[in-house]
Amino acid sequence: MDLEIKLERLRSTYHGIDQNSLPNEDDTKRIFIVDFLDCIGYNGLLIESQYSVNHHLSNRRPIDYAIKLSESGPPVVLVECKALREKKSLDNFHGQCTEYFQLTQPKNNVDFILLTNGYEYRFYTDLDRDNVLDKTPILSFTLESFSCDDIRLLGLFHKDKFVSSKIKSYVRNLSNRKKLIDFIKSDVIGLKPSFINYVTKEVFKTSKSDKREFVKKNAPPLELRTIIPTPDEVTTEPPDEQWIKVSTAEPKIFNLKGEILYGYRYNSKEVIGKLYWSDMYVEVIKDLFSQEKDLDERKILGKKLDITPFASVKKRGNYKKLFNDYKLCTNNNTSIKIKNLIKALEHFGTKNSLSVKIKITRKASS
Repeated sequence: MDLEIKLERLRSTYHGIDQNSLPNEDDTKRIFIVDFLDCIGYNGLLIESQYSVNHHLSNRRPIDYAIKLSESGPPVVLVECKALREKKSLDNFHGQCTEYFQLTQPKNNVDFILLTNGYEYRFYTDLDRDNVLDKTPILSFTLESFSCDDIRLLGLFHKDKFVSSKIKSYVRNLSNRKKLIDFIKSDVIGLKPSFINYVTKEVFKTSKSDKREFVKKNAPPLELRTIIPTPDEVTTEPPDEQWIKVSTAEPKIFNLKGEILYGYRYNSKEVIGKLYWSDMYVEVIKDLFSQEKDLDERKILGKKLDITPFASVKKRGNYKKLFNDYKLCTNNNTSIKIKNLIKALEHFGTKNSLSVKIKITRKASS
């Protein structure tokens, strides 16, 4: 059953409870928390009650639950439960969870703690400092309020999908993307190479190449009107703000005089500020060719797509390897490039995966 539907059932259970007589901790576990754990695949012997977080100490400190991927395996998430009738905010119990988390390190090495009162659910880990529980949860929602993103992340905790490193990587990327989005919203000055270098220093406090690549790949789609143009980009006519699906566009759209690629969307990923058709052509073809691992098949595909050796003065920098590897030709006009791209997309069954956004710098010839 879909995870969202299961949470909605728990929500209905919550609505059916007398709000003047909320359950104590034991009843909260029985009515809500055990069912919630079952929603993400943990039940029966996969749930150990009163799990001791300090086996090596005489003063035993149990936490309410430890959930496991197998009956004899180690715990992967610890669960601290509070009564639904408890009036205190869950913030008041973060210190207790921090202590439990540290007691499990490094022997058991549990990466996640769930703090819940049956209505609100908070998952914590140690992204900021190893073996020290973060102050901010990586996932927090209530039965009344959860988003598609919450469902997506919660799904990674399901027994059949659980991989600690993947969850941490996913959350870290979400956090970095949020930092990037917040920064760009507050100070958008155009996604030029100099700006990308600036972002890596301001947002991530580093100039490392992996962070620069992250900015390039994860810069969020922006409203065109929010981008402050440089003087050479200012036009008297506003850009066309509609995405054009290349496979269904009228041929005349790509035969205009003076059209500039303002951005493109490929496989649901938007790239704004790629102002050259050749850039898009090379990157999309490169991605498609990477899907074909057989070198002979790759050559055959190249011939089918009429991809001829590159022969212009642009053989420099990062272009050189791409053109040597894939024998791309960017001398063709835009309409031929688009036709070749459509052929390539059709070959891989992704005909409608490429859309473009264009602007006109001068009127088309009549």
